[in-house]
Amino acid sequence: MKHSNTKNNVLILGSSGLLGSALVNTAPRNTRLFLAYRKNKLRQKKYPSLRIDLGNIVTLKKTMKIVKPALVIHASRIEPYENNPKQAKKLIASLIQSMKPYRAKIVYISTEAVFDGKRGNYSENDMPQPITLYGRAKHEAEKVIQKQTGNYMIIRTSYIYGKKRNGLDERTKKLFDEIKKNGVAFRFQDIYRSPINAQDLAQAIWKLVRVDFQGIIHIANKRQSIFQFSKMLVQRAGYKKGYVKPNLLKNSLLRIPRDTSLNTALAKKIIQFVSKE
Repeated sequence: MKHSNTKNNVLILGSSGLLGSALVNTAPRNTRLFLAYRKNKLRQKKYPSLRIDLGNIVTLKKTMKIVKPALVIHASRIEPYENNPKQAKKLIASLIQSMKPYRAKIVYISTEAVFDGKRGNYSENDMPQPITLYGRAKHEAEKVIQKQTGNYMIIRTSYIYGKKRNGLDERTKKLFDEIKKNGVAFRFQDIYRSPINAQDLAQAIWKLVRVDFQGIIHIANKRQSIFQFSKMLVQRAGYKKGYVKPNLLKNSLLRIPRDTSLNTALAKKIIQFVSKE
């Protein structure tokens, strides 16, 4: 953050997504936001919007020259490369390269999927061992960031849910659609995550930015089974009990991490983060 006239310039990648729009809504007043999007532009007039393609280094550098960011928050999906670790690695490397002339800090939103899910309650000191392509892609991106820049914050989180301008998050919408179509939805009671509302996550991110945290940190809520979490969603929406039924991963052929719940003790220490149910 060496450029005094641009020290408050923040570029948000994925600004029209669930977390991206929450970051826009909760941004500190003195922040000069620039909103980047790949397909869908966030409908607003307050901040400049820029179409960006992480796979095109030429346009990426042009965007950085316009913004001159002090901070880049990578809250976007990396479609169609989310399940392609090799390509994800290249995209993040290009992004880091384009940021270097401005000495910008990167805030990278990662995932609990970097862990194998054998025991849960993972802390920042636990060794990532992803078993899915998505988890491997995220882990490769993490490694590139740590290798190519010393000015970074990697935030690992869990299921992100909540409302956005055009409706509910995809996971919640799918749940409600199943109930409307079939009268019931089955969810695993032996898979555990640490779901967090997008607004809560966004507020925690801005707090970490304010204290200039460096390194890896976990931000998520308390451990819940997917079944418990889904029941909570439908009850809050006004559905009666019984619309969500339990299922068991051990009875399926799916290869999914069983328990990737996150330990947030470090976040509690740094920003007094409190995990919610």
